[in-house]
Amino acid sequence: MTRSLGVRQHIRRRVFIPFGLTLLGVIGAACLAILWQKHHCVCEKLDTRLAIVANLLQAEFDEQAELMRGLVDFLEEDPQLRDAWLAGDREKLLERSQSLFEDVCSKYRVTHFYFHDLEKVCFLRVHNPPQFGDPIDRHTLTQAADTGERTHGLELGPFGTFTLRAVCPWRIDGRLAGYIELGQGIRHIPPKLEGVLGADLHFAVDKSFLDRAKWEEGLKMTGQTGQWDLAEDLVFIDRVRGDVPPQIIGRLNAVHFGRTGWEFDYPEGSRTYRCGVIPLAEVGGRNVGHIVTLLDISESVAAQNSLLLGMFGIGVVLVGLLASLSWTHLGRVQCEVDDAHRELE
Repeated sequence: MTRSLGVRQHIRRRVFIPFGLTLLGVIGAACLAILWQKHHCVCEKLDTRLAIVANLLQAEFDEQAELMRGLVDFLEEDPQLRDAWLAGDREKLLERSQSLFEDVCSKYRVTHFYFHDLEKVCFLRVHNPPQFGDPIDRHTLTQAADTGERTHGLELGPFGTFTLRAVCPWRIDGRLAGYIELGQGIRHIPPKLEGVLGADLHFAVDKSFLDRAKWEEGLKMTGQTGQWDLAEDLVFIDRVRGDVPPQIIGRLNAVHFGRTGWEFDYPEGSRTYRCGVIPLAEVGGRNVGHIVTLLDISESVAAQNSLLLGMFGIGVVLVGLLASLSWTHLGRVQCEVDDAHRELE
């Protein structure tokens, strides 16, 4: 009888253990598949957002640049501006252009207005009249001078702010007389995109492209606040939605130096965010920093976790049920085999 019991248990183990391990393997594979799908969906969602950020930014820049070029067309035909420019009368040019600047500034968010001579020297800054006579070495003006065509693009200014600039050669009576430049700050663009994308945007610039004293002066001019030492080699500019979450500062430094990937997750309270980083480039192609996109993935993570827990719970119940049934059934089969064996003996 003892031998029969031992054989019965041995057969049970030989059948049940591989069967149970197979079931656990299937459940584990299903859980891993859910985890992979969770990661894939989150990454795909963020990648889509990053692509949309780049496309919407470019579309917005093109639209605003077209608007400024239309304004330049109006300015070029103003007879008072022409007469003052040809006479080299800075005071009359300022008097006439200042009233025009106040009008377009309030209606079209124009923040910069320049007149440059043929040598690319600033003859008049309408938005800052005391400063003039300095040579301008910007890509947009250089390209306009080299090609004789209108140019536009995003450029980083000395005060650490990004300006969308439109430069147009000014021809009077068919001859090139100088250049008119309009500029527009972009602080209004990130909130607009954030509303469309459902994500937070932050612009981070490499400190090597900035002078700290001028950057701090720019903060006073625009009424913003900032911390130069917040990140190791990056400074955040044009912020309109408060401070950058401290959890991502260290990771951004690692991204900046190529020590980690361009996407990562981070928790903040009860929420979970996915952070993606794309290059921030000027019109000339020079990469000066990063655009940081923060996407709230809490709902997606919660849904996937619920699915994972549900799958695990169902798997445990099924394994327990099948184990109980299999153990009982194998015991009955073994009893029948033992009875048949005794009859044969």
